Amino acid sequence: IERTYTEWREGPYNTGDPATTVYCQDCHMRQRPGVPATGSTIRPDNPGRSAVGGKERDHVYTHYIVGANAAVPSLLGVGNDNVTIAYENLQNCATIEIIAPSFPVVWQDADIQVKVNNVGAGHYLPTGLSEVRELWLEIQVKDALGRTIFQSGGVDREGTLEPQTRLFNIKMADKEGNPTINVARADRIVQDNRIPPKGYRTEHYSFFVPLSGILGYTVEARLRYRSAPQSIINSLLGDAAETLPIIDMTSGSAEIRF
Repeated sequence: IERTYTEWREGPYNTGDPATTVYCQDCHMRQRPGVPATGSTIRPDNPGRSAVGGKERDHVYTHYIVGANAAVPSLLGVGNDNVTIAYENLQNCATIEIIAPSFPVVWQDADIQVKVNNVGAGHYLPTGLSEVRELWLEIQVKDALGRTIFQSGGVDREGTLEPQTRLFNIKMADKEGNPTINVARADRIVQDNRIPPKGYRTEHYSFFVPLSGILGYTVEARLRYRSAPQSIINSLLGDAAETLPIIDMTSGSAEIRF
C-alpha cells in the first residue's frame, strides 16, 4: 500500500555507497522552516544540543518529518511550522519546461509540450496514497489581448478538476476491473503516471489557434497539488468538510511570436 521506501531504495538517491547515498533522514530530518532540505536545495547541518545539559553536536536531527501534507495541520489548527515546511517541500521539488512549436501558425492546431521534472524528491511525485493524491498541470493559452484560447486543469466552484486534466497519480481497479481508490478492494494497478526521482514526465497538448492569435500567444503552466479530491473530503465529513488547500508547486511560461 505504501511504496515510498521502495521508491527510494530502487532510485538514484540510493547509490549503494554510504558516502554518497542521500537517505530519507538527510531530507526529512534536516528540514525546518526556511530550510526545505530537498534534493534540489542545500541540506545543512543543524548544530546544537539535543537536550538540556547534552553535549554540543555538529548536527542535531530535527523531528518534523514532514512530507507534503499541509491539509491536516491546517484543519486541526496546529503545527504552523509543519504547514510551512510542507509548502516549502512542494515548492522545491519540481520544475516545469514548456516546449513550444518551432514554426507557429494561425487557423491551425498547435502542439506544445510541458515537461515536469522531479528535481527534489527522493521518491516518486506524488508518493504515499498516490491513488488519492492530486498532482496536476494547469495550462492556459492566451492571445496578445489576454483572451483565453485554450485551458486545461482548472478547478470549478465545487473544487472539482476539469475533465481531461493531466494528473500524475496511480489508478487502481478491483478484481472486476472497475476503477477504485479503496485499497481494500484494489486488485491491480492499471496506470502509474507518477514522476520518478530525478526523472520527468512530458505532457502533450494540442489546441486550435484562431485568427486572434496572429499577434502571438502566451502559454502559462502551473504544477498544483492537493492532498485529496475535495469530493472525497465532502463525502467523508459532510457539513463539517473544509476546503483543502491547493498548493502551487512551480510554474512556467513561454511567449510564442510569429
